[in-house]
Order: sequence, then structure tokens, then C-alpha cells
Amino acid sequence: MGLGKHAAKQTIRMVSPDYAVGKLSQHDDSYIRKAAIKYKVPYITTITAALAAADGIASARKVRRSVKSLQQYHADIQAAPIISAK
Repeated sequence: MGLGKHAAKQTIRMVSPDYAVGKLSQHDDSYIRKAAIKYKVPYITTITAALAAADGIASARKVRRSVKSLQQYHADIQAAPIISAK
């Protein structure tokens, strides 16, 4: 069963390929990347990024945070009262 069939059944949650060398690996990489994009599956290409994603997921599961746009953060800062140091 190919990546697309698994993704369609929602059995894949993230893809982090193990790279080989050569022409065949470039074809496989292209196929995997396109299938991940098509089925909206996160595609992570480095071990460092995979570890960071895993840490972020673990952290998000522990503490629920609200999501704000950068514009909303900026607006909140502008609206905050100015406290002078004496």
C-alpha cells in the first residue's frame, strides 16, 4: 500500500524520510513529498526538525495555549499601559 492510500485512510500523521543516495532516492523523495503535500501530512526532512516537532507536540499536549497572529500580538503590546520605573 502506497503513501497516498495510507494518508487517505488517515493512518499517517507525519513523514520523515530516511535518505539514501542516488537517482532512485531522488525519485522516491519526490513521490513522498508530493504525496505528503497532497494529503496534508507534515513532511520533515531532518532529524533536528523532527525532534523539534516532537518536542513542540509534547509541549502542546501538556499546556493548551491560544493562537494569535503577529498582528494581534503587536496590537496587544500597543494597547498595554505604559508603566514608568521610579
